[in-house]
Amino acid sequence: MAAWQIANPEYMRDTVGDKVIPYYTFNIRNGPDYGEKPITTAADIKDSLLSVITPATLSNYLLGLYSAFLNIHGKRFAKPYTPTQLIKITTHDTEINISEDEDEYEWKLTPYSIHVKNGVFHLKWKAAAQPIKIELSEEAPEHPEQKSPALEQPVIQEVEIAAVAEEDTSNSFLRLTSNSQLRDKRLLEEARIRAKWAQYKAEKAIAKYVERYGELDEELLSEDDEESGSESDSE
Repeated sequence: MAAWQIANPEYMRDTVGDKVIPYYTFNIRNGPDYGEKPITTAADIKDSLLSVITPATLSNYLLGLYSAFLNIHGKRFAKPYTPTQLIKITTHDTEINISEDEDEYEWKLTPYSIHVKNGVFHLKWKAAAQPIKIELSEEAPEHPEQKSPALEQPVIQEVEIAAVAEEDTSNSFLRLTSNSQLRDKRLLEEARIRAKWAQYKAEKAIAKYVERYGELDEELLSEDDEESGSESDSE
């Protein structure tokens, strides 16, 4: 696990109207990766980290960050602080590097700076969007190859032509995988992946609707029933 490296503070000033507000910036040069990779839209992750990350998990991560911070810079403050005290006076600002849209991404979160201003710690995060990875289970082949032992020689048996002629070969044929079959198999696999992705987005949309409005409308429920019924009829 990478050790925290937090640079010495830089004295900064903000001008708000006629007032000059001094503050200090501690740049985070290195640290362990944040374990959670939330899946959400750019707008949601910019609004609040705590809306997509559980406070308990975030607190555990911040305990490590602020423990290292106080070990390095604790003597700079007028009185001693604990990591728990700093967590309580911390706000979170997120910087994203893509345009805001409605698509959902898997996000990698990295803290890069701590601003100490007006008695409050402002933790700055960078959020980098990454493609959502869909894990597919590997299916075992229907007919696994039977490998002969390396030292065992194949046995060739002589068969009379008359015996071969008497066999019923009506149901014996060699299955060849044509190019069209391979193409259709690939299209089927792609369709299964799209179906899983569509189901995932539908479940997320339903959860967001229920979170905002409490329950689904009867019209939506009836439409779902009709669609499921039509799908079962078509099958």
